[in-house]
Amino acid sequence: MFVLSYLYELPAGPGKKHFSHGVASKVVGGWEVGAVQRYQSGSPTVLNTYGNSAPYTDGAFRFSLLPGVPLLAANHSSFNPALLTGCNEDANGNFTPQGTNNYFNCAAFFDPNSSALIAQRGYVYGNAPLILGNVRSQHYLSEDFSIIKRTTLFENHALIFKVDIPNAFNRHIFGSLNGAPNSWNTSFGQPNHFPNTINAVRQIQLTLRYQF
Repeated sequence: MFVLSYLYELPAGPGKKHFSHGVASKVVGGWEVGAVQRYQSGSPTVLNTYGNSAPYTDGAFRFSLLPGVPLLAANHSSFNPALLTGCNEDANGNFTPQGTNNYFNCAAFFDPNSSALIAQRGYVYGNAPLILGNVRSQHYLSEDFSIIKRTTLFENHALIFKVDIPNAFNRHIFGSLNGAPNSWNTSFGQPNHFPNTINAVRQIQLTLRYQF
């Protein structure tokens, strides 16, 4: 994560290097520009680690990842999060895609606690981690700007005009990826709470304040 925060005042106006007197000092002086800019990598994917078969747990019975099998689908670069996606699981714990729109490769996952396997040898732990650090959501990019104009009237009286521009470039930042390959889940690989974003839309706010 990289965060840059700053406030810059133009060197003009009363008591400054440039335009310190006259009408120009009122017009050109008193301007400030501030910002908070934040840039960070995406969030890792949290795997929903409970199996499809009873008893449902809070993650004690994890899925497994098959060695040598790509974790992402071959067409993940053309994945459309607006369409339904997911995997189907058979009685032996193998996963197959529900359609052609997939981000994750369903074949990379295996349920060691499927109904058929439980009947043979009981419950076991899967080898899948709780978090996939190598599969992340989109980068988080955010810029919040403010423009301030302070006009001194007389003595300690001033008129302050401020423009706040949060999310100045109106970026759309979506949540972390859905990490549940369960058969009932039709949003596997989709950003959580899609199409809602985790950042606010750009809303410009104007403020005029008389300070004395």
